[in-house]
Amino acid sequence: MTAATVERCDDCGTGIGELDKHNGTLVCRHCYSRRAVGHELHATPGIMGASAPHATPSRRRDGGQAAVVPSKLRRLDVSQMVRENPPPVPWVIERLVVRGALTVLNGREGEGKSLLAMALAAGVAHGENQAGLTCHAGRVLIVDTENGQYETHRRVHALGLPGSVEMYEPDDGKRFDLRTDLKDLDRLLHKHKPDLLVLDSFRTLWGGEENDSGEVAKVLDPLRNLVRKHKAGTILLHHSGKTNGSYRGSSAIGASAELGFTLARDDGDEDRERRSLACWKCRPAPKPVKAWIRLSVDRGMVLVDQAEPPEEQEAGPAAGPVTSTLRPQVLQALTDRPQSRADVARAVGRDTKDRSVGRVLGDLHDEGIADKSGPDTRPLWKVAGGKTPRADATCHLREVPADGLGDLSPERPSTDLADALQPTTCRCERPLPAPDEDGNLRCTRCGHACAGWGAAS
Repeated sequence: MTAATVERCDDCGTGIGELDKHNGTLVCRHCYSRRAVGHELHATPGIMGASAPHATPSRRRDGGQAAVVPSKLRRLDVSQMVRENPPPVPWVIERLVVRGALTVLNGREGEGKSLLAMALAAGVAHGENQAGLTCHAGRVLIVDTENGQYETHRRVHALGLPGSVEMYEPDDGKRFDLRTDLKDLDRLLHKHKPDLLVLDSFRTLWGGEENDSGEVAKVLDPLRNLVRKHKAGTILLHHSGKTNGSYRGSSAIGASAELGFTLARDDGDEDRERRSLACWKCRPAPKPVKAWIRLSVDRGMVLVDQAEPPEEQEAGPAAGPVTSTLRPQVLQALTDRPQSRADVARAVGRDTKDRSVGRVLGDLHDEGIADKSGPDTRPLWKVAGGKTPRADATCHLREVPADGLGDLSPERPSTDLADALQPTTCRCERPLPAPDEDGNLRCTRCGHACAGWGAAS
């Protein structure tokens, strides 16, 4: 073994650097940061033969040992995670944007999602709350590939965006595409180190097919990993479909995002300046309640404020019971064959123009249970992954043991057989909770009711 110089890492503070003779750099065993030989740190004797915990030494063609190649996987200390409480959620904007996480904010054209994103960017830059949302002070980077220089200038002026905000747009005559130009965004993130990144919008950030889950995943998964690497809380603006207010395109969009929100006007709301901000996904924390925002213009300046909910939202009954009743029926009507909303409505005995059916389909799509294809004006729906619920059975059952069943009663199976036949998994593949006092089982994910042994036949 050859003696080498082992030093403490400047980047992580806890790692130990090891001399790499192949290219003359010091490699941290913990975070793999590299330093040139001769960098003055706290040096102590070490042994070259000791390999890094997560590194794999490669071999040169002549048989000698080459540079240490870092692994792409990092070990997690499970025992430490069990002993210690999880750290608090690192919100950049409370209940909306988390540091190092991807938030999709979708809305129809003209609803004001770009203006809201800019207002929130100003809030983070100033460290001031916006529209009732707590904004923590930090650096801001905006990449706008949709609006063009004139419209961007008008919006920046109308919102009074601070000069500390960094903004970029495609150079004249050039096209920015996340599929080929992600390295350019990587360089911007490394240069500016933003706490908040705003990308406007998904449609113009690439030239692929939004309804193709494979294409979408190849773009959004690397983007999500990039912002996670740079610890940048990110808002990706996207358009909603025309039928149900859900985001436009493949369910892979929702699968790639860690948080998702829809900005929209509520049907029947006479206040045209009021918008609702509704969460459809929140992986880091419980889903926040619907927020209400007012977008208004006063003497050429755009004002973004918190709004009171409509009166019917406070006093009248919510529409939830209708959709919760329809949900298991719609799920049972879905198959691996694409169907229109009208087809699904007929299958559940509703009018073909019933918008409640469309809302349920949109919710199932947001949760990854249903797939959507075709144009937004006339989408087709089917079960995600092609897993069609069987008509003669609604739940997966455990295998019945071959012996030891005991005596069978004509009214009720024995305890052993009942336990063996008790449904454990819903057709949406979520584990079922314990049966209620009537012996009924109801899935907490899709709402499907499955009768247990105690239920009436």
